[in-house]
Amino acid sequence: YLDQNYPSDRLVMVASKSTCKDRWRQVLTEAQRIPRKHLFTLEPSISPHQTTEMQSHHIQLVVPEAISQTYTAEQRTWLMNLSGLITETRATLGL
Repeated sequence: YLDQNYPSDRLVMVASKSTCKDRWRQVLTEAQRIPRKHLFTLEPSISPHQTTEMQSHHIQLVVPEAISQTYTAEQRTWLMNLSGLITETRATLGL
């Protein structure tokens, strides 16, 4: 991360918060070289307003599959589960 010659499109950032509430905004100031950040949480049913705001700030919400069922159908089209995060990370790193 500190090597400015390393391509930023090969970096992945995953923050973790057991509950998001307004604390998800803390992620915005972390890992400035990485434009799209992942946020793993165990919090069910985050409001559509908050998830739309997360999307607008390029934060990808990651929740366990069982918890994803507490979100609206529209939100679920955007949510990522842990398996998806691992798959995407492997692809980003070329693994």
